[in-house]
Amino acid sequence: MSDDNPLISNIKPIIPKDHPFDPSAFSLSFLRILRMNWSKVLKKNLAINESSTEASFLGEFFDGLSSPCLLIPANDSLGKPQSVYFHLSNQLGTNLIDLSLGGTNKYGQTEERSEWQNFDLKVIESYIPALFDSLNSGLKPFLKKNIILAQVPIQTNSQLIKSANLKEIVFLLDWEVNVDGISGKFCLCLGSGFFG
Repeated sequence: MSDDNPLISNIKPIIPKDHPFDPSAFSLSFLRILRMNWSKVLKKNLAINESSTEASFLGEFFDGLSSPCLLIPANDSLGKPQSVYFHLSNQLGTNLIDLSLGGTNKYGQTEERSEWQNFDLKVIESYIPALFDSLNSGLKPFLKKNIILAQVPIQTNSQLIKSANLKEIVFLLDWEVNVDGISGKFCLCLGSGFFG
């Protein structure tokens, strides 16, 4: 994102205490389903551990993305963009590709990509349906309306997201995936207004 972000980094947003979203309860449900789904895709057992949960601004989320990034925006079932994004770290994306291609990674982490090729993105795409299946199941108890989220194509440049409200307050949930001795993080960004 540009350097003229109007947000002040030392100001932290406050989520109202009566907000309907419970990050801890959501995380338990989401991870339970995702572990099963990704284990089927990988044909390996894996562990996913919660790293952190915090409130932030959408602009700060975009500023913290890697370059190139693996950003997966979401639309609702009517095709309307939502302030919901998955971000896979470059390390996780690289390792998922290596595992999918039969790599054993006995000697440590594979080298991260400096850019993403179409083939890389196609491999990573095979993991995305499980993310959204788990997301929709985990969110259901917290939504007033029956909203089904669907992925849009992976973005490798966050500056392509032009309609975002950078001042929107968001929940940021981070997790770490561990499989076959390798690891990588991913993040879910949920706009607080999405639950209204």
